[in-house]
Amino acid sequence: MNTQISAEAHASGQPSSYVRHLTADPAGARIVLSPASPLVVGVAPVGQVDILLDQSLFEGATAYMLVDWPHAVRVGESLDMPARWADHRAAPPLAADLVVIVAHLGGVYRGRDATLALQAMLDRLARDAGRCDVVGAIPVASTLATTDPAVLARWEMDVRPMLTAAIGPLFERRGDVLQPISRRSSGPPADGSPLRPIGAGYALDVATAVTWPDALHYRLEWRGARASAAAVGDVGVIVEAGALVCAVETASVQPCIARKRSKLLRERILVPTSDPHVLRLTRAVRLPSLTNAARVVTGTNGASADAWRPT
Repeated sequence: MNTQISAEAHASGQPSSYVRHLTADPAGARIVLSPASPLVVGVAPVGQVDILLDQSLFEGATAYMLVDWPHAVRVGESLDMPARWADHRAAPPLAADLVVIVAHLGGVYRGRDATLALQAMLDRLARDAGRCDVVGAIPVASTLATTDPAVLARWEMDVRPMLTAAIGPLFERRGDVLQPISRRSSGPPADGSPLRPIGAGYALDVATAVTWPDALHYRLEWRGARASAAAVGDVGVIVEAGALVCAVETASVQPCIARKRSKLLRERILVPTSDPHVLRLTRAVRLPSLTNAARVVTGTNGASADAWRPT
């Protein structure tokens, strides 16, 4: 077993977190510790989670995240992480490729109040960062939020650099972004001419809706499908490039939706991925409505405008 330890330092030169690698693979199972903190963070690809769970550090109160990097996370908590992990392997609630576990190393806070507090903290950090979707129910509040708020504030201060050392800035708010000219200028046509509304079919005349004025932005998650889109008044709905689209249609899907999807495939706007269940959208597509866009993405009439969630 490789127990190499590396450190990340404050500007003062004092180490803030230590990464202990449990395998020879730098992206493999690893543990992050911080001096004077009662918390420990473990991260592993799904095939190496058992290596983490062999460590006695994760026998007590834990919260965890199933991570579909970098698209979505699902947060949970447990007092018996090996049993919970066995449940998730038997019936995965998310197409995750990475698992992050945060444990409290004992002392006064070792029961369900601690697990609920850790779960709520991770859920809030992920939602506040806004870098990925957080799926699943809102966590139940812990009584520690009322009885020991200072302790929870200290845990959050401790865990943020540890999570960054473990998995990068997925749980930190995005800072300044260098925006390529092609994206900065994509929006209404430069000559001011209006785009015609779409009555049927689709259009490929918009590169992105990221900077479109007054656009309402949405996110869809549906049985492996994931898409970001923007509703832009009479212009329609722009589904952003990179969306993952269900590869298989239901038998009852509307013929017009099936034809539209077939044409997108023929034109290589929808292309296969390494996952046979989903296709990838290679460029932004303008569609008539949120309902139409939801059905194109999911391949079913069961999806409607309600499938989209505002972002």
